[in-house]
Amino acid sequence: MASDCLPQIHLAAVHAAAGYSGDTLGLGIACRRGDILASAGFYRNSIARHSNYAIVGCQSFVVGGIRWGPFAGVASGYLYRNGNYLPVGGLVASIPIPLGELHIAVIPKTVVSPMTAEASIAFQF
Repeated sequence: MASDCLPQIHLAAVHAAAGYSGDTLGLGIACRRGDILASAGFYRNSIARHSNYAIVGCQSFVVGGIRWGPFAGVASGYLYRNGNYLPVGGLVASIPIPLGELHIAVIPKTVVSPMTAEASIAFQF
């Protein structure tokens, strides 16, 4: 089975606390092979720094055509030196849309940010 890889645009983030930017535009690639979703790219994070990220998730639950499941990975740019990578994890839902897939990731509170929901679109051509 081949992987399907699509260009991805990181759109926005919503935080459970004030003081964080929701404008988190960025570019990446999202690849799917069966239940496995992997994504990597860069974006301007919610504290106005450049971030790189890489995640992998297992979306073995499907409800009404929406795939969801846990994910784990790493992200940079949240500490004083942008090169530091921190672990990240949570739940990700993939919603089919006419353009491709809308991805909604929910990340619980961490030592560097409050609970966050992020949105991105992987475009199908």
